[in-house]
Amino acid sequence: VLSLVIPTRLQGVAHRALHRLFHTRSRLFVALHVALQAAVYGEYTWEVCVYCWELQFPLLLLLLPYLLLLGNLGCLLLCSRADPGIITKSNHVALAEVYAYDGVLFQKGTLCPTCGTEKPARSKHCSFCNVCVHRFDHHCVWVNNCIGASNARWFLLYLLSLPAAGAA
Repeated sequence: VLSLVIPTRLQGVAHRALHRLFHTRSRLFVALHVALQAAVYGEYTWEVCVYCWELQFPLLLLLLPYLLLLGNLGCLLLCSRADPGIITKSNHVALAEVYAYDGVLFQKGTLCPTCGTEKPARSKHCSFCNVCVHRFDHHCVWVNNCIGASNARWFLLYLLSLPAAGAA
């Protein structure tokens, strides 16, 4: 319905902007995440923490939200910087032995059309990063990295620490 009202040229600009935002690697969402957390914790410090300090709350209770925030940001940093399990020619043989080929979904000898390397079972090519990732789950724009076999634990810790840091 909106395409009838919005000019074609503006539609093209919006399409290109959204494609660049959501389908290419960008640190924009990481910066947005950190900025939102900084705004929330700035407001917490300004409103709540000062008031609780005047009421003589224990120091540990006042510092707990900041400790949870540091844990969350640490998990974000580890997840975004960790190797997700990128398949290279040197580690291909070792990764091919981790999971068995089932012959249905994962065929032995299947080559990645983009990389040209043989794909181990449960691997997939990430179109954002342009690499094949072992036990690929998804590409997360919030951490600006693929989630795969090697950084899945950091991603889960990041997800678990988000409500703790936000609720505190």
